Amino acid sequence: MNYFLKYTFLYLPALLAVILAGVAVQAVYLEPHARYRAFVAAAARVGPRVAIVAAIVLVMDLAALVLYGIRQGKSDPSEGTAVNDGSLPMSLGIPIGRSKRKILASKSQFVSVESLVNGTATPGERAMVAGIFILYVSFFSIFLGGGLMLMKGFVLAIFAPVIPGILVANFVYDSWTDYREVKAKLQASSRGGVQ
Repeated sequence: MNYFLKYTFLYLPALLAVILAGVAVQAVYLEPHARYRAFVAAAARVGPRVAIVAAIVLVMDLAALVLYGIRQGKSDPSEGTAVNDGSLPMSLGIPIGRSKRKILASKSQFVSVESLVNGTATPGERAMVAGIFILYVSFFSIFLGGGLMLMKGFVLAIFAPVIPGILVANFVYDSWTDYREVKAKLQASSRGGVQ
């Protein structure tokens, strides 16, 4: 609770100051320029299209991933059983009431980086990995389209895709690092086996 109060009183005034500064800069310095007005008008036309296309791609990609997981995934041993989750969430740790849920279906699919590197991954597994990347990019594109759309009214809305962009960039960087490490290990082991 102490951290909440500390960060609330530390960051909330800073956030309000940034918002007020953004409104002042937009009203005083940016609005009088015809090029800025033309840019935000074009961004406002493009933004909804980007957001709509990204949302459609996200939904279709998610549906394809779920269908592939259901059809090709391996059944979990807990499928068809009842699981006891412990105390109810609002019971404050007092053992009153028990929460039980029945697992009707549970399937999972795992694709290893090694199978992607050495070529043993099936085309469906490769498509699933590509679908995960498409999911992240379309998620980012929704925020990008929203930022472009709202930028006409508030210039700081262009920063809407920053946090999703950082999340996507971290995911891509971590995936690429894992891929390179596994590829280097496989190349080193193949060189060691040849000699």
